[in-house]
Amino acid sequence: MRKHKSREEWEAELPLTSYLLPLTSFCLGVLLLLIVAGITYSGWHRVRTRVLLAEKHHFSIASVDVTKTPPWVPETIVNDVIAEFNIGRVPQETLIDQVLLKELAGVFGAYHWVESVDRIRASYPATVTIDLTYRTPVCMVLLPNMAGSYAVDRHGFHLPSDYFTNSEVDVNRYIKVLGVDSMPMGNIGDKWDNPIVEQAAALANHLNPDNSILFIVSIRVETTGTNQYNKKRLFYLKTLRNTEIVWGEMPLTADDARKKRLLQLVHQYDSLDKVPLGANKIIDVR
Repeated sequence: MRKHKSREEWEAELPLTSYLLPLTSFCLGVLLLLIVAGITYSGWHRVRTRVLLAEKHHFSIASVDVTKTPPWVPETIVNDVIAEFNIGRVPQETLIDQVLLKELAGVFGAYHWVESVDRIRASYPATVTIDLTYRTPVCMVLLPNMAGSYAVDRHGFHLPSDYFTNSEVDVNRYIKVLGVDSMPMGNIGDKWDNPIVEQAAALANHLNPDNSILFIVSIRVETTGTNQYNKKRLFYLKTLRNTEIVWGEMPLTADDARKKRLLQLVHQYDSLDKVPLGANKIIDVR
């Protein structure tokens, strides 16, 4: 009776070439891929300079796209920044690369209307997109015996006045700050360097989202005491109809409930100007 061979016996009798053929085909495939990759790299290396020097990889003012500007920020911001920081004098063959992007982020971040550079990226063809957060005016500082208003943002940075001197702009819609006794220090776009301005700006920014019903028109600061141990700064608010409110000291705290108390009074009496006043004729929310 004939005995059937097992799988192992059949495989043992297969010639060596049956194993080498698949291996040889695999090696040839890998070798072919390496040859193609080498040819491709060699070709790219030869034309790389010409490709990168093409206009579609060049930096220019026209290649910069920034976040849409609000009305108070000049539409010419890109031209202004490039001109002011001398970026426009880069050689004609300057490429958009990481070094250039870092430089652009720095110069836009230093511009007086820019609060922060949130993102900067390059795309093809030559386009640099920059996401910016612009400084927003929150109040106007009035100085004694000085004409005009000085716009500041929520951090107390002194902003350019061009937009606000325009006859079509209603500066009365901004809360006025009274009681400041110093001129702004440094350049436009720098902090005022006065804690009263910084704290008043923070308070105005805190009130503004609800000022359509609070109708606060001014913040006045009174300083009492003669030295650092007994000195206090009290902030007073005034409404459109001259109702005075004692806000008290700054800064704000995480659980500050003073604005909430004002909103409750508006809800109860329909207006801060209709709140019954005591003997001192003021509203005290301290």
